[in-house]
Amino acid sequence: MRKYEQSIVTKATAFWGVTHKDVDVYRNEFGCKTIDYLSLYLPPNWEINSQTGMGHYCLYQADLSVDVNEKAAIWLLEKVFSKLKVPFVIAGKNPSKKLEELAHKEMHTCLVANPLGDKMQEMIAKAHINILPSYHTSGIKLKLLNSLYNGRHCLVNDATVTGSGLESVCHIGNDANQIIEIIKELNEQPFSKEDIELRKNLLVGMFSNETNAKQQVKWIWG
Repeated sequence: MRKYEQSIVTKATAFWGVTHKDVDVYRNEFGCKTIDYLSLYLPPNWEINSQTGMGHYCLYQADLSVDVNEKAAIWLLEKVFSKLKVPFVIAGKNPSKKLEELAHKEMHTCLVANPLGDKMQEMIAKAHINILPSYHTSGIKLKLLNSLYNGRHCLVNDATVTGSGLESVCHIGNDANQIIEIIKELNEQPFSKEDIELRKNLLVGMFSNETNAKQQVKWIWG
């Protein structure tokens, strides 16, 4: 992949990266002089729909047929929620038998396999903490944006959020002990109107389809 990326940096008159970190990699490691930052285009009906108050559980949601996502789910079960008796739900596509059995081993943990889109959105909205660790630092995680637009507290690690510009609206923990302590704190902390306003102030300006389109037009046609 590195060789391929290096081979294409002179093949186009413009590149756009969706995180500042991706832009830095192209500029500094690959010597690309024609890359700029452009935030993602989001569906035009996306608004901040997060609810105030207390949710009901911690949620990890992902395509569970992907090895690294299953690895993250198992890590949370074994390293975090084996020690912390807080309700924890895993939800996603095509989980393995191993993961299903592990998720139902404890009374306070469970797994919801293959929830439909509306059901997943409902689960995100009802969660008190959306937990979204990652093993990769490239790009921006759409499931993080979904949780920020529609959920309450978001707990991530550096790999999920570094270079995205979303650090200020997330809680960040990088090992089991840090994550356990953050969950304990957030589990007593209602999601507030101030939290929602902080998200609005950041996300509405960062992810504006109109601003993006105007910027692209300017870059392409001057």
